[in-house]
Amino acid sequence: MTRPDFKCKNRKTIHLLGLLIIIGFGCASNPENINPSYVSTLRYNKYTCEELLVEHNELINAYSIAAKKQRTVAAGDVAGVILLGFPVAGSANIDYEIASMKGNILAIRKMLVEKNTCDIPPLPKDIIRDFFAPITLPEVRKQRFMDFQLR
Repeated sequence: MTRPDFKCKNRKTIHLLGLLIIIGFGCASNPENINPSYVSTLRYNKYTCEELLVEHNELINAYSIAAKKQRTVAAGDVAGVILLGFPVAGSANIDYEIASMKGNILAIRKMLVEKNTCDIPPLPKDIIRDFFAPITLPEVRKQRFMDFQLR
């Protein structure tokens, strides 16, 4: 004796899980959820302190603009999933650029520390939030923030 209700429920469950997986992988991430890509400090090895600071400031400005754009894209994806059932970001998702900028900012800051003669500028508060948001323990977040700022 077969149970058609059981098969039908399983199919619906499988289709629903498949749809949720597709939607979950297709949505754009908020900048604070994007990990920095690895960038070697060797790239900035021959820069002077002044050149590093100029590059740092340019990257901070570019990151701020890109992060706002990424937040807009992520919010549009959420709205698209709610209203249409699928994300609508398409090619507007720039998470790879966000990861690259974060990696370059970290590499420049490491090089500023290594040079030992450079003043390290503080990061703007909105960027600090983006860099340290994935850390859940307040003590760890505070310690990493202090290490990052005081070097």
